[in-house]
Amino acid sequence: MRAIINVNRHVIAKNRMLTKRAQSGEISEDAAVAEMAPTLSVKTYKANHYTKHVLIKDGRGRVIAQIVYRPFNPLSCGATVWIEVLDSNNVEILNESQSKESGITKVSTRKASRGEGKRHSACRV
Repeated sequence: MRAIINVNRHVIAKNRMLTKRAQSGEISEDAAVAEMAPTLSVKTYKANHYTKHVLIKDGRGRVIAQIVYRPFNPLSCGATVWIEVLDSNNVEILNESQSKESGITKVSTRKASRGEGKRHSACRV
């Protein structure tokens, strides 16, 4: 069954306010975590599930990757949501021409805000 995983930026922004309140001491970290809404949605043809953590498994049930949301322990770049692939041998980086050959039909580039450079995203349709 096909699943689409969506990162809800508006929820991350709302949760960021709770993170700031906890860091300022206005509320406890536990209270902030309890109030935070799930940032990820996993959509199938049957349902839409909301969560803060997704495990991606292979055909044998082994976890090969996970999508992590950690607002109180971000990466050094400031990211609070990221994908961790447990075996880097499973990662293939495609350039634009390879993306077209592999069935990814749309590669978009947009200018990131505040001079961060370009961001690329590829979508398989």
